[in-house]
Amino acid sequence: GAAAEAEARPTDVLVLRGHRGPVYAAAFSRDDNFVLSGSQDGDARLWGLQQRSCLVCYRAHASPVWHVSFAPLGSYFATAGHDHTLRVWTASQLQPLRLLAGHLGDVRCSAFHPNVTYIASGSTDRSVRVWHVDKAELVRLLCLGGHEAPVCALAFSHDGALLASAADDGAVCVWRLASGAHLRTLRAHKGPAWCLDFSQENALLLSAGADASMALWDVAAATSDAAAAGEEPFLLRRLHTKFTALHAARFSRANLVLAAGPYAPPADK
Repeated sequence: GAAAEAEARPTDVLVLRGHRGPVYAAAFSRDDNFVLSGSQDGDARLWGLQQRSCLVCYRAHASPVWHVSFAPLGSYFATAGHDHTLRVWTASQLQPLRLLAGHLGDVRCSAFHPNVTYIASGSTDRSVRVWHVDKAELVRLLCLGGHEAPVCALAFSHDGALLASAADDGAVCVWRLASGAHLRTLRAHKGPAWCLDFSQENALLLSAGADASMALWDVAAATSDAAAAGEEPFLLRRLHTKFTALHAARFSRANLVLAAGPYAPPADK
């Protein structure tokens, strides 16, 4: 009957327990069958959604893990931590393949290049570093003309030519990867910009964050050499959520904007 059908349906919420401290980061695999999480306990855990359990526990860092990210190809993933390092792993090994050290502060975020040859990291030292994964070498240090606050989000364009970075002061910087040149600083947010993503054809850049708003930027105009008039001529649209600071925002494959965050209205609402 109806009761049996209700019991047969999967639950809407799946709770995965295992970390010994707060969980600061999580990421889905490309096929949505796995979740990777990073915690204050220094561990990264790989969870199977079909198994509803932890499959592997990686002793990733000796201090908190701030960010985790899956590569767009293969079984690689990265962890970024309080210990100033970025580590690259493969799901089948318990030890990291690469330990990338050089930042002078916590590594807050990371992003794989679309071809997985490179990986970028952003830090509280206000710099962005681009590393060659196989050689474990620094190939770009992006700081000149860049951020004045800790870097908290990164995104590569889908063609791999551009890198966007966002900081705690709300500024979004756009860099050309081939030359390492700082192309533009975009300002629309009044608080940290926690999310960045390029649209599928790289025409738009999405930024979102703590001020409960999203901004859509014209990438072609922002990366051109032509001088622009007006206070913020590259801003195409502002989208406001009122009482929801946005901890996640991205484009879908159909270029729909998906965003999520905690609903926190004032006490008098």
